[in-house]
Amino acid sequence: KEYNELGQNKFAEYIVNTAGTYRMELSDSIAHIYDLKTNTVMNTISTDGANCNFVGDGSKYYILTTDNECTVYSIKDNKPIHTIKSDSRLIARENYIIEYIKTEDEKIARVHLLNELGTYYDFDEDVYFTFLDLYLCDKTHSYALVYSTKGIITLGNLNNPNFNIEIKTDVSSIEHCALSDDGKYFFVEHEDS
Repeated sequence: KEYNELGQNKFAEYIVNTAGTYRMELSDSIAHIYDLKTNTVMNTISTDGANCNFVGDGSKYYILTTDNECTVYSIKDNKPIHTIKSDSRLIARENYIIEYIKTEDEKIARVHLLNELGTYYDFDEDVYFTFLDLYLCDKTHSYALVYSTKGIITLGNLNNPNFNIEIKTDVSSIEHCALSDDGKYFFVEHEDS
């Protein structure tokens, strides 16, 4: 993205949270979080090479992720909320963390889902799936998981992890899936169109 004259540091890389309240400027060792209303520094974070990103809409929490550890912090006071550790590689996205694990049947990942409160929801220990099996709606935190080996699609919401809907169907012919922007509809496109 092009740099505009907000902030004090002309870092090449920056992120604006989806709430539109903060901007995070990034370098290899430091991240600055600016309040966009007052153009003042809210936080200066020592990243030490870790990846830094907002959680959820980015109004309350951010994460620092290394290859083997991810910690959720409060933007207001920089206090850690919780940490996910793994012997496997961790990759952070806006609302989820992918934990790459090789299993006997070649499934490659577990996912830790983050909600806007900075808490995370883990799927059961024995649930593994490929990257393309997970679909998320950032606005409503609705999600869909396609379990190709079980012939099941699970629909749920991060804000209510105890509630989900299971759909039994032939998932072997699924070409593509998507969630609507409002999280109300889940679309499945099959190979036969």
